[in-house]
Amino acid sequence: MTFIMDMVKNGGVLVGIEATEKEPAIDETLTAFCNRGKYSKIQRTKLKNAIMEREGTGSTGIGNGGAIPHCRIGKQDEVQLYISVAKNDIEFQSIDGKPVKILFLIVLPKENSSLHSEALKAIASLMKNERFFRYLKEATSEEIILETIEDYEAEIA
Repeated sequence: MTFIMDMVKNGGVLVGIEATEKEPAIDETLTAFCNRGKYSKIQRTKLKNAIMEREGTGSTGIGNGGAIPHCRIGKQDEVQLYISVAKNDIEFQSIDGKPVKILFLIVLPKENSSLHSEALKAIASLMKNERFFRYLKEATSEEIILETIEDYEAEIA
């Protein structure tokens, strides 16, 4: 297993979110993954507040249909990556002005800044690979996303 896949194993994948705006898309993603038992409703609220606070400093919609909303919380020691693919475009105030189709929502340990930069760098690198990123944005199932990530990481290894 490699870094992106490790982060996904700690988090999860969701295909077909309904939201078409930034905050509802983040909210829908968080709700789905908190329902998997990782976080309580109180923790979910803290996560959302932390992510929206980060979004307030500048959009994490980094272009080409992707966004990396993220936050640093608590004393956890693992990075969790939640990948959400939207049914329709999401208005995200991206730096290129284009809508977002896929969210890479990252929950990071508060005290580990090296993991923070490593996680963002890994996702940004994946997004720069046009072929694999296109496959992810067009994915219709969790299995397709996981296979695409495995193939990508095997190719760059």
